Amino acid sequence: MLQGDLDLVAVKTLERGVRPAVEHGGPVTLDATELSFMDSTGIRLLIHIARRLDGRGCLIIHGLSDSIRKVIDLVGLEGSMENLQFIRHKRLLPDEADR
Repeated sequence: MLQGDLDLVAVKTLERGVRPAVEHGGPVTLDATELSFMDSTGIRLLIHIARRLDGRGCLIIHGLSDSIRKVIDLVGLEGSMENLQFIRHKRLLPDEADR
């Protein structure tokens, strides 16, 4: 799960965390429900991950907040790469999942 800021400080940690999944290939899914900020280094990392997966899988990011969606829209990232997908949905609270 992505939490807090995806910026210059956080990208190295995320890159190390997803490296095994990227090397294995297949779909790599990141939950952005708790992500509150993303700068250009975060955008670059998402592009880098998708490029490394090219032909072997895809990067799926879900749970985007309105502010993160605006950043993605501003830079034109959605739809720019075939294997990079953004899904916006409401996160279910534990008691809502049973309904």
